Amino acid sequence: MSDREAQLTQLYEAFNRQDIEAVLVALHPDVDWPDVLEGKRRHGRDDVRAYWLGQFKLIRSELAPLSFDDLPDGRVRVLVIQTVRGVDGQLWSEGKVEHVYSFDGDLISRMESA
Repeated sequence: MSDREAQLTQLYEAFNRQDIEAVLVALHPDVDWPDVLEGKRRHGRDDVRAYWLGQFKLIRSELAPLSFDDLPDGRVRVLVIQTVRGVDGQLWSEGKVEHVYSFDGDLISRMESA
């Protein structure tokens, strides 16, 4: 397992526990993150924190990485099984999604979701 793969695996585990602070420390202070609920981008740790806290009032997401690919430009693509449930536990959706991470040093500077 590469260092990036280990780092991202730990972040998915922290996110699944809703330990947002553990995830945020791995993000660049000016991180660029997708807001899939509103179809826009979030910028900076505080904005991403607010997004996730708002999201957790509506849904519970569980993300299980299946594979990691180092891209030639230094980004990392992760194939993930994403399970989304309402706060009542009812299944909303489940399927595979791709996350692509860009880095600035050891910190995640951007995430793209498809």
